[in-house]
Amino acid sequence: MSIQQNMNCISIAVNSDFYLGPISDVYEIYKWKNDFELCRLLNSRLTPVSLESTKEWLQRCMADRDQILLGIFEAGKGQCIGIVRLMFIDWVSRTAEMGIYIGNRAYRGKGIGKEVVKAIVSYAFNDINLYKVWLHVLASNTVAISVYESCGFKVEGKLEKHCWMSGNYHDMWIMSIFKG
Repeated sequence: MSIQQNMNCISIAVNSDFYLGPISDVYEIYKWKNDFELCRLLNSRLTPVSLESTKEWLQRCMADRDQILLGIFEAGKGQCIGIVRLMFIDWVSRTAEMGIYIGNRAYRGKGIGKEVVKAIVSYAFNDINLYKVWLHVLASNTVAISVYESCGFKVEGKLEKHCWMSGNYHDMWIMSIFKG
């Protein structure tokens, strides 16, 4: 059975307080996709997104055999506070792009993101045998960059004036980590 067929069964312990697992409540993601502060941090679309388009996006992600999308849940409560995903998985080259966000503002800045990054990278290297995990991040998102660096990611490249946001062009960094 492929990873995708088993995706609804994936559960990854982050620590004693949080775990990664399948997403069933699309409403939280819908709210986060319409959180413009979060969208600016992620260089994401800054236009309102409908609940229906969010459902369609989630269904496409879940059906994509080259992507693993998981919710970040608080143990005990089962409350989804964010998402993490490995996307554009190249099963031959054994690489994937990682994306993460803590959507629930009450949980930001508490070190959860760092623990989630460590857990998903460990899963990528040890469970599905990837060789490299990479990501892109706004150069101005120093908090995220600090988290990624503390997890072993290194800046691999810089895309100057790569994205338009808030009336200016902004630099984007590409960061990566290798197995071993």
